[in-house]
Amino acid sequence: MIKVLIIEDEILIAARLKKMIESIEPEMNVVEMIDSVKEAISYLSESIPDLIFLDINLSDDYCFKIFEEVNVTCPVIFVTAYSEYAIKAFEINSIDYLLKPISIQSLKKSIDKYKSLTTFPNYTKMMIDMESRYRNRFLVKLNNQLKSVSIDSIAYFFSEDKLTFVCLNDGKKLPLDFSLKKIEDEINPKEFFRVNKKFLISVNSIQEMYYVSKLKLKIILNPNFGSENIFVAVEKVGEFKSWLSK
Repeated sequence: MIKVLIIEDEILIAARLKKMIESIEPEMNVVEMIDSVKEAISYLSESIPDLIFLDINLSDDYCFKIFEEVNVTCPVIFVTAYSEYAIKAFEINSIDYLLKPISIQSLKKSIDKYKSLTTFPNYTKMMIDMESRYRNRFLVKLNNQLKSVSIDSIAYFFSEDKLTFVCLNDGKKLPLDFSLKKIEDEINPKEFFRVNKKFLISVNSIQEMYYVSKLKLKIILNPNFGSENIFVAVEKVGEFKSWLSK
């Protein structure tokens, strides 16, 4: 059976959606219906279903807060009355975006899409394609010389005086002709995280991390960056902690 979780704060809509899902696809079993971000975080911290139907505006917060607190690895189909959140939804694990009121036809298309994406070998191919699109190396120019730098040899990227640099695992710092935003878009997000406006770090570069106050999380990098204190942006702390647990 395909385990389905519905996260929806309107009880009647959730009940109707459950009935529609199970009538369209008998192999799908709605294991739980949840109506808040808090309850969703608690549930997903212990168990991950095969598929989530997720409303955006829940009873206590917007659903995106869930993804900052827990690592949701299963596909998500958003179910909402708000079309303006579509772009943000597809930045997550979303495979489709349904607008309320939901029709049988649109729901069936979403379920068929889920089945086609997760059918082996389609799902395996999709994951391989996603991994292969990430950059594996950078070409660095130093004076008149060119050097090819493997992504595996990079500890972190940083910006300084409107310029971008890469710090290698051996501590060597080299200039790059890319913005941090462009680099962030082209490298594997499983391996690197943008902790603040200045630093994009690999998971292996973290030597120490600790709270200096309730909301301020400090990081010590290896190779050491120097005397400057490096903090995770407050709004990214939850997402950063989730990234570390993947």
